[in-house]
Amino acid sequence: MADDALHERLATVAGNQSFREIARQTGLNAETVRRYMQGQAPSAEFLVALCKTLGINAEWLLLGKGPMRADDIHEEALKAASAGDLLIAMSGNIEGLVGRVGRIERYMQMLEVQLRGNAKLQTASNTATAIAGETDEGDATDEQGPSGSDTTRARARKIGDAVAERPPPAAD
Repeated sequence: MADDALHERLATVAGNQSFREIARQTGLNAETVRRYMQGQAPSAEFLVALCKTLGINAEWLLLGKGPMRADDIHEEALKAASAGDLLIAMSGNIEGLVGRVGRIERYMQMLEVQLRGNAKLQTASNTATAIAGETDEGDATDEQGPSGSDTTRARARKIGDAVAERPPPAAD
């Protein structure tokens, strides 16, 4: 009786597909598929392949429980879950998010430290360039010309000063 129910569900899954089409999808011989579909006990490999390729819920196929489509399992589980189960799941998700935010904060702190280090290097470089410019004014221009170079240096100095004045991150 249970075997008949399994074969009824197999027929439902197969729909109008030919044995050859099912064989192609599952990687089996069409004759083997025909035997399975007409009453012979199917192999586990066939059932797994069928569920995988057609998106079928294996519990439904084998036992007749739950939704037919694997995509509907999550929705059914949410409908069947108690408020306590949902709260536990939500708290687990929130804990995971808090951990991720902590990792992002540590990464941002690392980037700030690197930026401060780069800003100090840039300030030293700008100072060296300015000193070199005082001794050899004709060579201090870049592709943008003297006014573009001065503007770029001023902007860089302003950004560097702002980064240097930023308070250090709180230690964990």
